[in-house]
Amino acid sequence: MPKAIKLSSRDINFRRFTTGLSVSVCLVGALSCTPPVAIATFAASAETAISAGPAIFADIHHSCARRELDEQRIVAKYPHAGQSQPDDAMPGQSVCASFVPEVKELEHVSSILGSYFRTMQQLAAFDESKVSVQAKEAGESAGTAAILSLNQIDSVAKLSGLITRAFTQHYQRSKLIEFLRAADPHVAVVCQVLESVLSKDYSGLLDEEERAMKRRYQRVSGVDNPATVLLLNRAYSEDLAELQRRRAAANGYAAALEQVRDGHHQLATDAGRLKNKEIALALAPYISRIQTLVAQIQSHP
Repeated sequence: MPKAIKLSSRDINFRRFTTGLSVSVCLVGALSCTPPVAIATFAASAETAISAGPAIFADIHHSCARRELDEQRIVAKYPHAGQSQPDDAMPGQSVCASFVPEVKELEHVSSILGSYFRTMQQLAAFDESKVSVQAKEAGESAGTAAILSLNQIDSVAKLSGLITRAFTQHYQRSKLIEFLRAADPHVAVVCQVLESVLSKDYSGLLDEEERAMKRRYQRVSGVDNPATVLLLNRAYSEDLAELQRRRAAANGYAAALEQVRDGHHQLATDAGRLKNKEIALALAPYISRIQTLVAQIQSHP
């Protein structure tokens, strides 16, 4: 039989010290001791919600074009018989042209926000950052459409800079709390930018589009033929339902951004002092609401 190894009192005390130290480290830095699944789930849910944005942003330009088309149907397309109009003078093109760079800017900003949460999810789930080169370079042209204030442009640039740093310095999970705290004010600003565009600008465009659509149908309201009236009523109901669908998708997206912003702030505030189980309980309501809102947005494609 092998001889029992006798430890000196010094060895025993040292082992007790190192064991206690490792337990303390795990309690203080719980994120580096076990995989914080709830954080990874929250980040993945946030990225999924953010990815729904580009399709909604694109409709900002499309809504303007549809409104102008409705106005074109109300006013004669060719007021002077025999005179042709150049292609670039078609109704809606010049009026709506300014929305094209704005849409690209919004898509760009949302891509940075999505890249941030993808990085966060990778750090939490896989203990390392594997950000793509596209995500790393995402912030270089922020602010080109001049729809952002200087403070907003600065937040977009700093959020992009954090992604770049995580990529170039090969961040691991031990950097996650630092990463969250550094990003939190910029995540809040970027989310608020996108929320504001949808709740004010896009909502206003949809209201204008609805008024133009109603005027178009009112012009033919004196039709006596029952079959024609039935077709017009059906067409009006379908057009109105389509508008409501777009409105619902935009409202759901704005609400999801609010949950992303608030959940991220709570995480950045509490992650350093909570254990994984407590973090999971704190994030659960945000994850549930984001996933519900994503389902609602996807049901109104």
